[in-house]
Amino acid sequence: MSPYIILTILIFISRLVTPIRQFLESNVVIYLPSYSFSTALLYSPGFWLLITCFITIFIFKIQKKTIFLSLKATLKQWIPFTILTVAFVSISEVMAEAGMTKLLANTVGALFGSSYLLISPFIGGLGGFLTGSNTGSNAMFIKLQIQIARQVGLSPDLIVFAQNASSSHSTMACPSRVMLGASLCNIQSQENSLLKRISLIVLGAIVFIIFMIIVLSLFRSYTGF
Repeated sequence: MSPYIILTILIFISRLVTPIRQFLESNVVIYLPSYSFSTALLYSPGFWLLITCFITIFIFKIQKKTIFLSLKATLKQWIPFTILTVAFVSISEVMAEAGMTKLLANTVGALFGSSYLLISPFIGGLGGFLTGSNTGSNAMFIKLQIQIARQVGLSPDLIVFAQNASSSHSTMACPSRVMLGASLCNIQSQENSLLKRISLIVLGAIVFIIFMIIVLSLFRSYTGF
């Protein structure tokens, strides 16, 4: 458990200790103005995960052979994920530049109006189910979701919350993930049954998310926050 404890402590320190957070946010920042992109490498959770890996190697005195095999296995998982993520982001950018996102936002906004608040979690859930990745789902749908929210006068914050929460839950029901889980546990014959059960759980989670955003929307309307 020590690597997880170390990682948690490091991330808490980087977020909660103000001088450290400010230093991490302002140093080693990659900024690409032509792409409207910037990221602080030292503030990224991935950086602290890397540091934790080095600490773990030192604490447990992991052999070079094991490190090499781990890197090899990591690359095998990382390459297809990176290609897919780039593809999803590219699709999103093409849709935005071609005016497809705006057209869809105008059409959906005119069709559903403020009741789109109830539809948004299902779109996020669909993205998570299809891609098996919250990153991929957001790359595909979050621009569309935000534009529709602005079109119909809904809070973009609530819509982003709905997109992320529903997408994250729905990745559990992605057929490829269910297949992988069944394979790892050597229960391939139960794959269909597992998919049905987890799909019902995900549907229940999405219904609960809809309830939560309705409550939050009413709270914002009442309090003005």
